[in-house]
Amino acid sequence: MRESKQYNYEIPIVVFCQIPQGKLDALANLIKELSSAPYIFHLKEHLEGILIVPDNLIKPTVHEIAKTFLKKYSYLSDPTPPKAIAIPVEYESNLLCFIVMSESLLQSVDENNYHTLDFVMAVLEGLLYVQIYVIAWKDRGYLYPKTLASSFETDLFLLSSLIHDEYIVCKVLALILATDRLVETEERKIIGIIRSKEPIALILDASAIELAQIIARTLRDKIQQPWSMLMRCIWRHMFKPLARISGYDINLDLSKSTNKPNDSCFYRDYIAKYWDKIQEELESYYNRGLNGNESVLNKISKIIEEFLREVGITHSDIDKREYEVKFNKRFFDFIKTLIGQIH
Repeated sequence: MRESKQYNYEIPIVVFCQIPQGKLDALANLIKELSSAPYIFHLKEHLEGILIVPDNLIKPTVHEIAKTFLKKYSYLSDPTPPKAIAIPVEYESNLLCFIVMSESLLQSVDENNYHTLDFVMAVLEGLLYVQIYVIAWKDRGYLYPKTLASSFETDLFLLSSLIHDEYIVCKVLALILATDRLVETEERKIIGIIRSKEPIALILDASAIELAQIIARTLRDKIQQPWSMLMRCIWRHMFKPLARISGYDINLDLSKSTNKPNDSCFYRDYIAKYWDKIQEELESYYNRGLNGNESVLNKISKIIEEFLREVGITHSDIDKREYEVKFNKRFFDFIKTLIGQIH
């Protein structure tokens, strides 16, 4: 890691690159504005600092901060991290949070007019993630489960947590953008930025083919550890885009958008009935004031387990194995049809 310089604002900012003082002042001012709002709290108690690093060092920095967690669950992390990413660390019965920001994000800031949509969204999303981590930690007393019956259950719980975090953060972020005058912009521009660049239907249908390929390869080659590949596919290409787009859709009028999950055959035939249940649990949780975090994650885990069972992935206690991959004729017949439609 390069040499750093710390600036003692209300929330410390540690810089590992050359950033003009005026741009750092703009960041500190925006954080102060956002943290004084009713939807952001506990920052001083748990946010240890903001780290600004060169763009190519974001991922190594994140891994260094959270190396214990990411060493075991690296397949759940994003291969292309955003320009501002919040990292929670449980340390000596306490929760410490950091936000890692890219150099390019700060360099793009106009210190005299810093309420741009890109900048406000990046900083606000990082702060909201810290908020979500703090709420979860205070509610259930931990972030990363250590005592579940199997790694299968542990991974489903973590996947449920990721879905929960993405959905709630996007929901609150959209609500803030729709109601607060943080940025001067047209809603059309907001919609254009927050929507997936690639149509979500294409992402979901491609994920079905990828999932089938992983299952087929596992059955054919007797791969011993396909779980990480399965989880990566299910999170990155199915539930993450669904959580993000659905969280935004709740509070912004995107009903006329052509970018809809229902345009995906895989979504309609397999995912929709499970995603509807997950979204119902998340909305109920949100309406309860974000109380009962562990309960809702356990319910979502069970729903995901039902989805996995339908495509041929089941939990098994045979010979102490933690999961089984089976051939599901209906699913593979569906994949053949889907490939035929695409080509």
